[in-house]
Amino acid sequence: MLFHQMLHEGVQPDKVIFLSVLGACASPMMLEQGYRIHSHIIAARFYQDAFVGSALVDMYAKCGNLQFSRHVFDYLRTKDVVSWTALMSGYELQGDVKEALRIFYQMEESASVKPNEVTFVSVLNAITSLGTLDSGLSIHVTIIKYGYESNIYIASALVDMYEKCGCLEDSFVMFIKMLHPDTTTWNTTIDGLAQHGNPKKH
Repeated sequence: MLFHQMLHEGVQPDKVIFLSVLGACASPMMLEQGYRIHSHIIAARFYQDAFVGSALVDMYAKCGNLQFSRHVFDYLRTKDVVSWTALMSGYELQGDVKEALRIFYQMEESASVKPNEVTFVSVLNAITSLGTLDSGLSIHVTIIKYGYESNIYIASALVDMYEKCGCLEDSFVMFIKMLHPDTTTWNTTIDGLAQHGNPKKH
C-alpha cells in the first residue's frame, strides 16, 4: 500500500525499496502484486541489478511460479550464490528435488560461485527427500571442503539426511559432533534410534 502511495505521489523507488517490496510479495497469495512490482522494476531499469534480480528469482520461486523464476535467472548477467540458491530452493520447495540437485551441480561447475550455508541446507533437504545416500556422501565431502560441517543448521540437516537414508551410525556420529544441538535435532536422533532398534542409546 505504501509502495503504491509513493508512486502516486511521484516518488521514484530505488533499489532498496524494490528489495523490500519484493520480500513482501514472496508468498503465493501475493503473486499478482509481484507481477506489478516486476513491471515497475523493468520500467526503472533495475532488472539487471544483481541484488534486485536475485530478489525477483526468490520472489517468484516462493510464489510457486518456477517458470518466471527460471526466466529471470536465465537473463541475469551476474548470477551470484543468492540467485542460484533461490532458484534451487524454489524447486526443492515445490517437490522437484531432482531439478534442485541438477541446479546445485550446475552451480558447482561455475568456478566463480561458492555455495553458502543456505545452499547446503537446501540441497541436503533435497537429498533427504530422495533418500540418495551416494549424493549425500558427495555433498558431505563438499561441505567439509568449504568448512561448513560445524555449522549448526548444516550439521542438523546432515543428521536428518543420514537418518532418512538409513545410515543411523553416521547420523549419530554427526549428532555427537554437534556442540549445541537444537530440539529438532535431538528429536530426529531419538526417533532414528528408536525406529532402528537402539533402545539403550535412546
